[in-house]
Amino acid sequence: MNHRVIPLAIEENVSQMHSIKGPLTPEKLRALTGLDINDEEATEIIHSIRLFCKVLYQFAVSKNIAYIQSEATENITDNIQNKAA
Repeated sequence: MNHRVIPLAIEENVSQMHSIKGPLTPEKLRALTGLDINDEEATEIIHSIRLFCKVLYQFAVSKNIAYIQSEATENITDNIQNKAA
């Protein structure tokens, strides 16, 4: 697979992204990025974006759970120390 550089003009399209309703389609991807790609390439990119989002979401959830567990442990420890004092 060859790598493509996304044009800098995508920064100008960020506000358009907020107004797009529904799932990302090859047509929307081409419109937002200005890339000249066929449907198969666009579908692969969209699939990669979705997988990346899932990985990021799972990572964020795991970090949040670890933070909550850490906070709970700290609170329990503080309560035990306060009762002992």
